[in-house]
Formats: sequence, C-alpha cells, structure tokens
Amino acid sequence: MPDGTNGESGRLDRIERLMDRLVEDHILFRVEHRQLLKAQVILTDTVQKQAEALGTLREAVGSHQEAIKVLEGKLAELADAQKNADDRMAALIVTVDDLIRRPPLQ
Repeated sequence: MPDGTNGESGRLDRIERLMDRLVEDHILFRVEHRQLLKAQVILTDTVQKQAEALGTLREAVGSHQEAIKVLEGKLAELADAQKNADDRMAALIVTVDDLIRRPPLQ
C-alpha cells in the first residue's frame, strides 16, 4: 500500500479529475437540454401553425366543392338551353328551307 500522503494525494487527484469530468458533462447536458427545449417549442409552434393552415385549407376546399356543385348545376342548365336552342334552330332551318324551295306562286 502506498504511503498515506502520496496515496491520498493520488486518490484525491483522480477524484478531482472525475468530478471535473462530471461537472463538464453536466454543463454540456444542460446546454443540450436547453437546446432540446427550444427545439420542442419551435416544433410545437410549427405543428400548431400547420394545423391551423390545414383547417383553413379544409374550409377552402369545402367552399370550392360547394361552388363546383353550383357550377355543375349551371352547366347542366346551359346544356339544356343549348339543346333547346339547337332544336329551335333546326326547326327554323327546315321552315326557311321549305320557303326557299317552294315554287313561286303565279
């Protein structure tokens, strides 16, 4: 066993080095923990903003779907009106054609 003074001094040096290392590790841990907390706050804020944006997007999509349904109805009405106009135009063409091809009265 080493003598009391030298052995104690060596053990105290080792303990002191270990304590220094523990203190440095703890300081590093606190810095990293603080960075992690900041990142968590930023992430939470980002997720919240994206959730709000998603809600707004859902509302916009819903209103667009309603507008599309209205437009589909109007398009169907327009198609019916076009068909009616085509039918009347065909009847007019037949009438004019009959008038033109009829022999003149004498």
